[in-house]
Amino acid sequence: MVEQAKSGSGWRNPWRLIGWGGIAALMLTPAVAMQFTDEVNWTVGDFLFAALMFGSVGLAIELTVRAN
Repeated sequence: MVEQAKSGSGWRNPWRLIGWGGIAALMLTPAVAMQFTDEVNWTVGDFLFAALMFGSVGLAIELTVRAN
C-alpha cells in the first residue's frame, strides 16, 4: 500500500484524475449549454447513452493501463 502511494498509483494518480475529470466535464457541457440555448436539447436517455459510451472508453483505458 505504501508503495502504491509513493509511485502515484491509485485514485490520487494525476493522470487518472485528469481522465475521469475530463469525462465528467464532457458530460456537463451539454447540461450547461441547455441552460443558455434552446439548440441543445438532451433527454435523460441521451445523457445515459453518453455516460455509457464515455464510461466504456474510460474503463477500457483503466484496464489496459493496469494490465501493463
